[in-house]
Amino acid sequence: MKKIFIVDDDPVVTAMLSKILKDLGVIDISIFSDGESCLDQLEEKPDIIFLDYQMEKMNGLEVLQELRKITSESAVVFTTALEDLSVAMQSIAQGSIEFLLKKNISKKEVQKILSEIDS
Repeated sequence: MKKIFIVDDDPVVTAMLSKILKDLGVIDISIFSDGESCLDQLEEKPDIIFLDYQMEKMNGLEVLQELRKITSESAVVFTTALEDLSVAMQSIAQGSIEFLLKKNISKKEVQKILSEIDS
């Protein structure tokens, strides 16, 4: 079973994503409201990290940079409300495997991402 981290300072988004993942059968989910907390828990070896871009202190790109210094094993799905191609390109260049706009978060979209990661 996959271990999934959700890193987002918006409780509505974390609740929605967590519910979708549980509906899809994922039971090992950890939620962090900031990047520092996520980085502190990487010894738990998450399989997938849903990582928000706009957060206090460290933005998602900064978290992703630090994360990649520690591990390359976790699949990172970059999430954001910002429709900004340069942020998407930077996240992929730094090692995220997927870019998900928050307005597109749905059970179908998350299922598709999880399937792509598993293949």
